[in-house]
Amino acid sequence: MVAHKSIDEDGEDREEINGEVMNGLDGSANGKKPTNLELLCPSGNMLAKAERGKDNFALNPGKVSSRDLSLFIFLGVLMGVCVRTNTNLAINLPTFVWKLLVGQRLAADDIAEFDEGIITELNALMGSSEEDFDI
Repeated sequence: MVAHKSIDEDGEDREEINGEVMNGLDGSANGKKPTNLELLCPSGNMLAKAERGKDNFALNPGKVSSRDLSLFIFLGVLMGVCVRTNTNLAINLPTFVWKLLVGQRLAADDIAEFDEGIITELNALMGSSEEDFDI
């Protein structure tokens, strides 16, 4: 282990042991996964207790304050640091998030992994006629 000095948000010197922070990021150090993250909300499949995609989180669309946006930026930076340092960050995001980040096309299967109910509703709408919508 390597110790190094840093300054915290109060301007105080502190000594960190290299590895302890990174070990805590992947959740495997304590066997826990994040369950109550302010910026994330459960996916439709998680709420429905579906078999597929039940561990996926979504970005919380209700978080729009300037503080929330700053936290989203921090989360993005943290994700980038984890990618660059080959560190596992135990936040399960749906496949479509990663596909959008790398510019791949989405398929219905990607959405079903996140929320099977949406695909069921879309299929029902596509099978409907105009008469079904007359009021």
